[in-house]
Amino acid sequence: MKRFYEKGYPNGYIPLEANPSNKGKHVSCKFELPDINSSIIGVPQGGDVIRMHTLSGMLADEAAFQPEMESAYTALKPTLSNSGRLTVVSTAEDNTWFEYAIFDKLTM
Repeated sequence: MKRFYEKGYPNGYIPLEANPSNKGKHVSCKFELPDINSSIIGVPQGGDVIRMHTLSGMLADEAAFQPEMESAYTALKPTLSNSGRLTVVSTAEDNTWFEYAIFDKLTM
């Protein structure tokens, strides 16, 4: 695989344009990088919402305070079993899915 600087990119970085379909303007809950066939989208919590999307990775923020985190995790399992990734961060809260995941007590 050739390095990017060998292909004429300065400093080895690929120049990317964000949200070109919207002329670089902000789009609510969506950040597109079509040059690398990638996008970042914000979705509300819940398994039914996650199930509608095909993703290679997910970042769940404040998972201990998401009442539907367990159903979202269940919906993500097919993605995760096929080389997908899940990053979960949160402040601590007792008796939540997040606590069970941290201490490896999930019963799924």
